[in-house]
Amino acid sequence: MYWVTPRHLAGDDALAERIGDTLTAFGWRMWPTARNTLLYTSPDGLRGAEWTLAAHPFELGGLPVAWQLSVRKRPSSVMTEWNAYFTPGTPTEALADLLRALHAHKAPGDPSTGTREAVLASLTA
Repeated sequence: MYWVTPRHLAGDDALAERIGDTLTAFGWRMWPTARNTLLYTSPDGLRGAEWTLAAHPFELGGLPVAWQLSVRKRPSSVMTEWNAYFTPGTPTEALADLLRALHAHKAPGDPSTGTREAVLASLTA
């Protein structure tokens, strides 16, 4: 095995593995879906991340989506407050930093907590 740095130069598998490792370290649960994707949920059930680049990728704006992040106000709610989509070219480090910021918020679906601003600040940084 060879380690390539920065990690985003190592390819799509590195993006799936490194982000999966990050989410697992946060205590997120993972299971495969019927669509051959990997779905992760946070311990509080408010955050979700799905590796979608497996067997049936979808595109937004002509670009394939690798990761989809979602946030909801209540674990029992089926409606998300917001979603974010990331292409395979997204640097692993950038997505991992965004997930750290998202994980740090106690109420990520509550607009009064400034989560949206924190997400945008993490992405632009």
